[in-house]
Amino acid sequence: MPELTLTEELDSILEKYTSNIPNRLHGAAFSAVNTKGSEILYSQALGLRTLPNQDASPLQLDSTMWIGSITKLQTCMACMTGLERGLFTLDTNVREIVPELKSIDLLAGFEDGDFPRKPITKPCTSPITLRQLLTHTSGMIYDYGHDGLKEWSAYHGIKDNTFSGTLKGYTKPLIYEPGQGWAYSPGMDWAGRLLEVTSGLSLEEFLKQTIWDKLGMKSTTFRPDLRPDIQARRMAMASRNRQTMEITQGVVPQEAQGSFAPDCCGGVGLYSTIEDCTRVLQALGSKNPMLMTAESYELLTTPQLPSNEHFLKVIRGVGQGHLGQTWDTGAEGTFGFGSSIIQQDFVGRRVAGSCNWSGMPGTHCWLDKKTGIGGMLTTQILPPGDPMVTQLLLELEKCLYRHIRG
Repeated sequence: MPELTLTEELDSILEKYTSNIPNRLHGAAFSAVNTKGSEILYSQALGLRTLPNQDASPLQLDSTMWIGSITKLQTCMACMTGLERGLFTLDTNVREIVPELKSIDLLAGFEDGDFPRKPITKPCTSPITLRQLLTHTSGMIYDYGHDGLKEWSAYHGIKDNTFSGTLKGYTKPLIYEPGQGWAYSPGMDWAGRLLEVTSGLSLEEFLKQTIWDKLGMKSTTFRPDLRPDIQARRMAMASRNRQTMEITQGVVPQEAQGSFAPDCCGGVGLYSTIEDCTRVLQALGSKNPMLMTAESYELLTTPQLPSNEHFLKVIRGVGQGHLGQTWDTGAEGTFGFGSSIIQQDFVGRRVAGSCNWSGMPGTHCWLDKKTGIGGMLTTQILPPGDPMVTQLLLELEKCLYRHIRG
């Protein structure tokens, strides 16, 4: 029996996870690129963009979806452009420019009492730099992962949170002094706000001018409600019960109240297609000069942490199920501007120096700088860290590298 081609084998893997196994994904798309040769090695969407109990509509490469934290990659690229234009530096104290951050305090604890207890906060006047925002070392954290910030919000009667789609939802106290730890955070959301204040443009318009128009990306936006063409191609969000593994109707968190996010949240807010996201991946790998200089591309994908201690503690601990889900067990790694960076080869997969980004609803991409290979997987399923999505990515990536390495 002849050996399957790369396309045939990748097709069979995608088909298995979208058609042939119990509690399967309703749809998934995968693309693979060789950025050194500007070549698309594979691009396919299989399954449905609708859920099984809805009118069947096949998933297409131009189907639109919420990409979650893959947004961070584009915001970081825009910040490199801002650096080149002299809008700010990596060591700019954003508290002096972004008014919402000027008086952020440090959460030190709570007084005794019943929930919600009175918070104890301490003044924090330390600078918060753009470098810290882009590396998750600013002292901020998403409140969904921190009970103290949830209690702080409850005490003050603040309903805006990580999933409100508002910058007010990220205006919460710091949990450590800037530069003294690592926590997955809304740093990129505030970096996007810095771009707005310094450029005089909305983040939507800044990204459109500096990335989307130049790469021919016509299906990427923070506000799909203003684009009927994008809404008509939306992939349905699914939700998995982790005990039974059954899949039912889900909802994009910032749409849960029946409306779309009012702010351009540079960490989580974009809607896009695998076609558009693949264009970004190609530009990043080939260092497309239309967007930024080669030096900026290199800066974007270079390790930035002075120590990996705090980062590794998170992704090997509380963040393993989401942030570290596709990493080999116990792998060494660090963090750059918006991306995780591995420091050892993964078995049968990407090699040391590779960068990766991921988003809550089962969106993943990586760039292997040494070989020039990059990949992008998209679907729409919550909660984050879906084990079937992780297994699908591993099989696709191992298949890709096996064929490339002969």
